[in-house]
Amino acid sequence: MTDPYKILGVSPSADDAEIKKKYYELAKKYHPDNYTDPVMAEKAAEQMKLINEAYAEIKKIRSGGSSGGYNTANGSELIKVREYINTGRFSEADAILDSMSPDDRAAEWNFLKGCILIRYNRYYDAQKHLELACRMDPSNIEYRQTYEKLRSVGYGYGDTYRSANASDAVTCCDICTRILCINALCNCCGGDFIRCC
Repeated sequence: MTDPYKILGVSPSADDAEIKKKYYELAKKYHPDNYTDPVMAEKAAEQMKLINEAYAEIKKIRSGGSSGGYNTANGSELIKVREYINTGRFSEADAILDSMSPDDRAAEWNFLKGCILIRYNRYYDAQKHLELACRMDPSNIEYRQTYEKLRSVGYGYGDTYRSANASDAVTCCDICTRILCINALCNCCGGDFIRCC
């Protein structure tokens, strides 16, 4: 791969926030869905692939060689999954995760799978994946915070909370739990489901 900083058009001395901002600007510009002409859409898809790979490589470099769940083989796919989650395209995100080899299912894979399961109200399964992500990458604050929020919201709600199929009846506690979980997920993925201001 050529210099990932050159691909994103940022200096190696740029801070993480600047790099992330530039990545999102380029991702928005080159997303293939923006182009109706098939030739232009194909060129945009190629550019998007380079941008995703460069961003994943920079994240890997900045984490001291430990990719925190990314690797060059699946980094761009996991970035795409995050984008899909952030835009509410959960079934597409889940399909990408499910298509990945079990060997590629590292910390980031488990974290993203847990986030999707929260959206499907499968809190018990989500907790298992988030816990595994934390064990695989114990220094990742995002994984830990999401896991702790889910656990703190979940305790005290019994079997209705722990299994999505435990009961067809929906209680006020169920509704509150779901809203709080969605808010926690949105906050971790950069959104804000419940605005306080």
